[in-house]
Amino acid sequence: MEHICFARPVAEGPPAGRHHPVSRWAKSEAFFFNQGANIAFLSLMATLNILMMVWGAYDVTGSRLNTSSDLLRITLPIARAGGRVVTWNASLIFLSGSKYLWTILRQSPLNLGFPIDNIMPYYHKIFAWTMIFMGCVVHTIPQIINYATQELRIQGGPIWLGSDGLATKQLLATGTFLFLVFVSFFVSTLQRVRRTAWGFRLFWITHVACITCVLPLLIIHGTINGKPILFYMASLPMGIYIIDLFLRRFMIKTVKARVVTVEAFGGDKRGDAEKVVRLVLRSWNFKYRPGQYAEIQIPELSKHEWHPFSISSAPSNENTVSFYIKAMGRWTNGLYDLVQRYQSNDKEQKLPQHVTVKLRGPFGAPSQDYRKYRHLVVIGSGIGVTPLLSLWEYLVRANKGMENKSWPASITGYTIPSTSSESDKSELCFGEHAEEVMLQNLDVNAVDVVQFNRPLKTCRARMAYYASTLETLTVNICLFVFSLFTGLLLFSLWLFQFHTKLAVLQVAAPFVVMSVFGSKVLLSLAVYGVRYIRSFVFALEAGIVALDFSSFALSILSLISDANQDDDLHLVFFGLSLLLQFIRIFHTFYASARPPPIKELSQGTDEIQSVTGVWVAKRYGDMSFAVPSLLATLPELSNAFSLRLFVTREKEDEVAQNNPMVDHGPNHCLSAGRPVWETTLTEALDKAHASNPDGDAVGVFFCGSPAIARTLQRTAQAATAKHQDAVRRATGSPCNCRIAVHKENF
Repeated sequence: MEHICFARPVAEGPPAGRHHPVSRWAKSEAFFFNQGANIAFLSLMATLNILMMVWGAYDVTGSRLNTSSDLLRITLPIARAGGRVVTWNASLIFLSGSKYLWTILRQSPLNLGFPIDNIMPYYHKIFAWTMIFMGCVVHTIPQIINYATQELRIQGGPIWLGSDGLATKQLLATGTFLFLVFVSFFVSTLQRVRRTAWGFRLFWITHVACITCVLPLLIIHGTINGKPILFYMASLPMGIYIIDLFLRRFMIKTVKARVVTVEAFGGDKRGDAEKVVRLVLRSWNFKYRPGQYAEIQIPELSKHEWHPFSISSAPSNENTVSFYIKAMGRWTNGLYDLVQRYQSNDKEQKLPQHVTVKLRGPFGAPSQDYRKYRHLVVIGSGIGVTPLLSLWEYLVRANKGMENKSWPASITGYTIPSTSSESDKSELCFGEHAEEVMLQNLDVNAVDVVQFNRPLKTCRARMAYYASTLETLTVNICLFVFSLFTGLLLFSLWLFQFHTKLAVLQVAAPFVVMSVFGSKVLLSLAVYGVRYIRSFVFALEAGIVALDFSSFALSILSLISDANQDDDLHLVFFGLSLLLQFIRIFHTFYASARPPPIKELSQGTDEIQSVTGVWVAKRYGDMSFAVPSLLATLPELSNAFSLRLFVTREKEDEVAQNNPMVDHGPNHCLSAGRPVWETTLTEALDKAHASNPDGDAVGVFFCGSPAIARTLQRTAQAATAKHQDAVRRATGSPCNCRIAVHKENF
């Protein structure tokens, strides 16, 4: 009887000294797993901004601009294009600033395929900087040229129209004021400026000015022939923002908190230790989850400023909430000085009764998504350790008494136990029958190309492999970006009535998309048959093929009949195809690229399989504010938990002299130097594979330096690809274990 291996075939590890290059698909899928959502969203935003530029330029070209000046026919379209982009991004600013909206959506399936982690401040900053650049450079410079050459002359007239709407006094006045505000806004957002005594006040004032003053000025400045374009475009986002603001005030109430403990750390004479304040508050009305953040206001420091800080404690019956606040700017330095002023010799002192603290929140943050993962790596650098402290305290408490687990040293360094004979081990286990078993058990909604062990024996398996390559995130996202910019070019050519060039592109663009998805549909039908027809993926892909075929057919008819009346319908079909492609990408993330859901943690459960905490600081003294609380959790803790502290500016002998973790076992250590991220992430992947060979995910949650965040992203991509390839070669079985990196942003 032939021995068939499918789930975990017996195999020796790769021969010693033999190097196997990682599959290009494994590398590519690891990259798009971590960056694909950002690439798709940024491409969409870039396309929409260019569309706004095209629309703006179109309004003042050809017969729509009544002028004899050759200069104005160049400068005015450029200026109008820049202005229209300012209008569009002003609308997006309101959406990205709706904190309560994104806190709610973080709990929805949208979080699985949309980069919510980057909304604040990454995308918010991009929208603001785009407004500043397009307004102060692209829009302003052509207008300065127009005024300097007197091609445009200042005129009076009604405030909304003037004589021709191009050079009225109200345009000059509002434009000048907007330029000054935008410049001050840009300066105030610079990190070096924002942390000075006057910088944050400028930052706060310009933000308030943008909401109260800039918006009306933009509406007036952008009104063309009596039509307030900004008001039309931003009405819905403004409405959402106003509702969000209302909900923040009433659903997320501002509560007064009583100070339980306050303590100041650091600030030694040498200036080596960082200055940190530990603030413990009690409020019966403030409920939160591990990993969230809140906003704090202390009227004695400022009556109007709210500052966001990660919560460093875990929810408890005592209704306390803790913060570690590093003195970095005017407000935080003022808090540190205030605490030192009232701090007694025992270093624990309540602030005077007249010093009140207000809380607002909590708000969503990436680390609160830990419930989606059974294996966690929580990393903090410097004061960014606060999410780690919150999660660590909660998980230790929730999983106290968890049984010890034995983990493999390396996935390629252990042999899978089996009762098979030695002769079975020498056989090629992944034969024709195993391929049939694999194809019968694959989920047609989420087929990963890395699952296929090459070389394949049967024609059906090879067709399934080629179908899966067309289903990858790599192909789908690249094709989506291609369709986006092709659609942009199609719309631009259609708008400016370049019908000859449009006709050629109308044929080529849908043909490419139709060829890819058509091939995928045919191959999947041949391999999976009725199972594929009944799947949601078939509905999406067949819809894309049908829409692109219709667009392609209309283009051919348009070329044959030399008519342009079908251009509008062609764009509608292509646009709907683009929408289905977007849904297809989201479904790919939802079905395969994200980890399977697990039940939310409750007290006494052990659904979390492993937790690795990593804290990186310059010196051990910089950790003094939180190390005692971490050390208190280590006794009798199972080896599912591992705590690793790293100091980057101390030598090994200095660390050895005062190492409080030597008695807590090999899982917990204090080391000099920087972490080897590849080792840390590879160990987590090995644990994930050992607990679930069919595929599990490792959630990496980081708060701290942007440089470390970029390194973690790159390392996660490489480690995922190497791990999947190593497992496939060592066991003959595919592995779906992955790493997802989430970085903290405010």
